[in-house]
Amino acid sequence: MVELIPHGAVYADGQKDILHEIDISGLFGKGTFRLSDFLRFANYSTYVADYEGFVAAVRGAGDDVAAVLYGLNKEYAPFFCAQCGCSYCGAHWKLEPSFDYGFDYYSGDCPVGHRKFIDH
Repeated sequence: MVELIPHGAVYADGQKDILHEIDISGLFGKGTFRLSDFLRFANYSTYVADYEGFVAAVRGAGDDVAAVLYGLNKEYAPFFCAQCGCSYCGAHWKLEPSFDYGFDYYSGDCPVGHRKFIDH
């Protein structure tokens, strides 16, 4: 699930992002992006400084939302294979988690065999 919420709003599951809970000065921007339920050992959220620009880019993407997200920041769309130009669910990626002192990152292949590194 990919979600973009304005500062102070809640995600679809009713949770607020911790970045905005602690950000009393507005340092972390006007919105939050969250990716959940794709990677087994990691969900991902980050603040969005240019919330309005982000919303405009996604709204103007048409059917290419995943490609636009990937173009804005590769971490926004780890499910997207830039070489294929396609998105795949976690069940179809052959992802391998790497652990050093706890979880570190994923690497793996899309269904076509393109290799990818995911740093979450």
